[in-house]
Amino acid sequence: MWWWLLLGCGPGSCEELQALGERDRCRHAALLALPSDRIEDAVALASAIEDPIVRGAGVTRWIAERADQLDPQRGRALCLTLDGPDRGRCQRRLSSAHLRR
Repeated sequence: MWWWLLLGCGPGSCEELQALGERDRCRHAALLALPSDRIEDAVALASAIEDPIVRGAGVTRWIAERADQLDPQRGRALCLTLDGPDRGRCQRRLSSAHLRR
């Protein structure tokens, strides 16, 4: 999960990257490195990812890896950064009883 350090994409340094794709990949990696108790930072990072495919992949994976640690109401803010069917899938994953054991 810390591979973003190898890319030189520490938190805050993503903005220094010139190419949009590189910035989005850096933000994606930084998002995946955040623990579940930093949901506000996760929402901010996800919102900053401009490519909807990269954003969807990051949010989906972040939620999948932390669903059992999140309050569904707090996690909903992260799902709201997604559009279309991805948003619904994200919210279902958060509220699924079998994931909250």
